[in-house]
Amino acid sequence: HFNFNFFLPNTILAQKKKKIVISGYVKDSLNKPISGCIIYIDEIKQKRKTNRKGFYSLKLKNTPKKLLFYSYRHGITEIDFP
Repeated sequence: HFNFNFFLPNTILAQKKKKIVISGYVKDSLNKPISGCIIYIDEIKQKRKTNRKGFYSLKLKNTPKKLLFYSYRHGITEIDFP
């Protein structure tokens, strides 16, 4: 399964609008990066995937209820936000 090292959401100001930035790394049980991992926000597939180092960064208008990460080799893992 996955190990997730992710940064807690940060609020930044961009053009007078608040945005949430969520970023981090997706790694396997051996702490190796998982590249090409598909990201879903509140069950909606995103165009972004993790890079070759397993890193992702998302700029959102609102805090999501959940993030879901899918890799055909490692399966699915979810992160719920309060």
